[in-house]
Amino acid sequence: MGQRMPRLFFALDLAEKQNLSARKEIVALKAQLSEAGKPVQDNNLHLTLAFLGNVSAQHTSRLRKQATSIKAGIIETMTSQVGYFDKPGAVWLGLDPAPGLTSLADTLQSLSASITGQQFEQAYVPHITLLRNASTPQPISVKPLSLTFRRFGLFVSEPDPERKGARYQCLQHWPLNEGHIGEI
Repeated sequence: MGQRMPRLFFALDLAEKQNLSARKEIVALKAQLSEAGKPVQDNNLHLTLAFLGNVSAQHTSRLRKQATSIKAGIIETMTSQVGYFDKPGAVWLGLDPAPGLTSLADTLQSLSASITGQQFEQAYVPHITLLRNASTPQPISVKPLSLTFRRFGLFVSEPDPERKGARYQCLQHWPLNEGHIGEI
């Protein structure tokens, strides 16, 4: 029987120390909305840049090597509103499209497409998924929270039978350059 290919994604991690205060508020917001669906595990909160799906070991190696050459600046953004994606049934916290955020996502999606052949058909919507298997939440206003990202990473999604969900583990991080805030 063949080995299962890992499910990968590039993301910005909320666990960076400068975001811990905002992360606590995001966890509290998630708890406030939890009646609408299944909360994402606190340690799985992240901002996806490019979801790659199942990726072979050969493609993973090439992605890691090529990601090293990406030059991008530190990303500073603010949370904006709670939203809902109907098709996957996901409640999310939106982020303002900060300088460099969309460019970094586009760069990583292009890199991924050139290596894996995957096409990204939907426009990039910067968000943090809070709930899955959710219904439309009641309208709620959110306090704007400041987030600063100094690195991006390649993550693997692994089954977590104990929690009946997934566990995300970072395979590798790459720094965002301090000298070029928001620039690619």
